[in-house]
Amino acid sequence: MDQGYIDIFRNETGQTVLVAVTHYHSHDDAREALVGHLMKSTCPRLPLGSERGLSVGNVSVTGVGSDPLLNIAFVRDHTFVWVRSIGDRPYHVRRFAEIIDASIAES
Repeated sequence: MDQGYIDIFRNETGQTVLVAVTHYHSHDDAREALVGHLMKSTCPRLPLGSERGLSVGNVSVTGVGSDPLLNIAFVRDHTFVWVRSIGDRPYHVRRFAEIIDASIAES
């Protein structure tokens, strides 16, 4: 792992989003981080982002259930990103993931 950060965002209605971004030395290392993240899940299968109409990262997975998307993890180039709604008030995190992905793709 090269560098990373975790940040928490809260809007005026109290909806809260956790964003974790970690930059790795290689794309393979970032994909391994995604695999490690997925291994913590007890779900037998998590949907790919493409199955949910999401096009972020080189590969992405989402939480189970229907919209809104409350949990998205993806890899773009050498970067692993996890965006998650936390707290009692669910927040649709799709736009957060899209903005972060676009920023990584531009750099």
